[in-house]
Amino acid sequence: MAQALGSPPPMTAAQAAKKKSVNVTKVTKAEEAIFTLQPGKDALARLAASLRPFEPVLSFVRAGLAWESTRKAMALQFLFCLAVLHPEYLVPTILCTVGACTLAANDRGEESRARGSKGSSSEGSKSRSRVDARSAQRLLESLATTLERVTAVTTWEDPIVTTAFVASCVALAFLCAYVRFQTVVLGLGVWAMRPPAWKVVPGPAANLLERMPDKAEEYGRLMQGGGGGAAIRA
Repeated sequence: MAQALGSPPPMTAAQAAKKKSVNVTKVTKAEEAIFTLQPGKDALARLAASLRPFEPVLSFVRAGLAWESTRKAMALQFLFCLAVLHPEYLVPTILCTVGACTLAANDRGEESRARGSKGSSSEGSKSRSRVDARSAQRLLESLATTLERVTAVTTWEDPIVTTAFVASCVALAFLCAYVRFQTVVLGLGVWAMRPPAWKVVPGPAANLLERMPDKAEEYGRLMQGGGGGAAIRA
C-alpha cells in the first residue's frame, strides 16, 4: 500500500550505514590543521624557540650528566651538592643564570644582525626551529612513555616489579627515619651522576621499568588507521 502511494522502498543495512556516514570533500585550513595535528607541531616549535636562550645551560647539564666532559660533570656535581646542602643559594644562582643567558642571547642577536643576510638567517632559524621541535617531540614522547610505565607500576601490571617498588619504598622510608633527608638526596644524586664506567647498562631500576607496558602501539594504530587523516583522505 505504501509503495503504491509512491513512498521509497525500505533501505538495507548497508544503504543506511552509507547514508549516515560523513564524506569530507573539502575542509578549511583551520579544520585541516586540527585533523593533521598541526597545532601540536606548532606548539612544539614555539616551545623549542622559547627555550633557545637557555640552550647553553641545557647543553651544559646534558654534557655533565653524560660525562662528555669531566670538567662539566664535576662542576654539575658541585652545583648539585651546593643546592642540596645550602638551598639558600639556589634562588640567587637561578637569577644569575637567567641574567647570564639574557646577556648571551642579546650578544648572539647583535652578531646575527651585524652579519646581515636576512634571508639566509631566516632560513637558518627555520631549520633550527625544525630540529629543536623534533628534539622536543622526542623528549615529550620519552616522558609520556616513562609516565605510562610508572603508572603501570602502581596499578600492578607486573606483580614482580610492583612488589620490588613497594619494598624499595619501605626501605627508603626506614632509611629516611634514621638518616637526614638531605643526606639521602645527596647520596642518590651523586650516585646517579657517577661516571659511565661505574654504571651497569641498563641499570636495575631501568630494566624493571622497561618491563612495564606503555600505550605507544595503541596511539600508533590510532594515528595510522582511525585518526582524522583517514577522514580527510576519504
